Amino acid sequence: MKDFFKMMFASMLGFLLVSIILFFIFIGVIASIVSLSTDEEVVIPAKTVLHLELNKPLTDRAPKSPIFFDLATMTRQCGLTDILKSIKKAKNDDNISGIFLDISSIDAGISTVSEIRDAVIDFRKSGKFIYSYSEDYSQRAYYLSTVSDKIFLHPQGMLLFKGINAEMFFLKGMLEKLDVKVQIIRHGKFKAAAEPFFLDKMSIENRKQITALISNTWVQMLKGISETRNISIESLNRLADSLRIQFPEDALKYKFIDQLAYKDEILIELKKKMNVPEKEKISFITIDKYNTVQEEKRGLKESRDKIAVIFASGDIMAGDGDDKYIGSDGMAKAIKKAREDDRVKAIVLRVNSPGGSCLAPYRVQ
Repeated sequence: MKDFFKMMFASMLGFLLVSIILFFIFIGVIASIVSLSTDEEVVIPAKTVLHLELNKPLTDRAPKSPIFFDLATMTRQCGLTDILKSIKKAKNDDNISGIFLDISSIDAGISTVSEIRDAVIDFRKSGKFIYSYSEDYSQRAYYLSTVSDKIFLHPQGMLLFKGINAEMFFLKGMLEKLDVKVQIIRHGKFKAAAEPFFLDKMSIENRKQITALISNTWVQMLKGISETRNISIESLNRLADSLRIQFPEDALKYKFIDQLAYKDEILIELKKKMNVPEKEKISFITIDKYNTVQEEKRGLKESRDKIAVIFASGDIMAGDGDDKYIGSDGMAKAIKKAREDDRVKAIVLRVNSPGGSCLAPYRVQ
C-alpha cells in the first residue's frame, strides 16, 4: 500500500510539473503572437539592402491572423501582394541601395514568379543594383535571377536548365483489376481531371491543352532570359535540349552567370558597390520585416474611388471559406459588399484555384 501511494503522489507531482511547464510555454507563445501583431517601428539606416529569399510557400495573400508566422524566425508570413508592395516601396526608398536575391528554389507557380520578376524589373528603373546568388538554381529561381545586374553561383553549385515537361499517371488498369467501376460526370472533352480513372493514356484534347500550357510557359521563360542575359532563344533551346549546363563552369562558359563565388566574396563585392568599409557589416532587411515599414507619402492625394481586389485562392467548396479555400457563401458576400459600396468602381477577381465543387457556386443567395 505504501508503494502504491508513493507511485500515485509521484505521478501527481510529475503531472503538476508538466502542467506548469506547458503553461509557461503557452504564455510564451501568446506573448510572441502579441508582439507579432503589434506593429513596431522599423528604422532603416542608409545603405540598406533588401534581402529577398522566397524560401517559403508563396500564396497570393498572407493570412490575416497573427498566429500564422514562421517558428524559426518568429516573423509574419508574407504573401505575393506583400512582396510586390515592398519591392515597389523599395524603389522609392532612399535608404535602400539595392536588392540581394538569395534564392534556390521557389515554391510557387510561374505566374507568381513572373509577377515578382516584373516588379524587380521595374525596380531597376531606379538605378539601384540587383545582385543574385545561390548554391543551386532551379529553373524558376534562375528565371527570376536573370533580371540581376550580376548573377553569382557557388563554385560547387548547380544550375538546372532542361526545359519543361509534364507527366501523367493513369489508374484505369489498377481499378479494373480491383473490379472497381468509376462513374464520371463531366462537360466537354477538355475537362480532363478525371481521365486517369477511365483512360490508359492522354486524350487528344488533354494532350493539346497540356502541350499548349508548357510550350507557352517555356517560350515566356526563354524570351525573358534572352532579353536580360543577351543569349539568343535558339542557343537557349539548344543548351536545354543537350543538357549542356551540368557543372558550374558550364554556366559560366555559356554566360548564364557572371561569376563563381562563395558568399563571403559576394559580401565583399556588395561592400565595394555601396562604398561600405571592409570591417563594417552590411545592413540587410528581410522582405517580411520591410513589409511593416510605412511607405512615405509623396504628396499624392488619395482618391475616394476604389478598386476592390477579391482573392479567390484554393479549392472551391461550400461555406464561408478562409485563407486556404474558396467558400461559396463567403465569396458571394465579398462580391456583394463591393457591389453595394458606392466608392468601389470596379472589381479585380484574382483566381488561383485548381477547381473544386461544381455545386458550390449555385448555393449562393
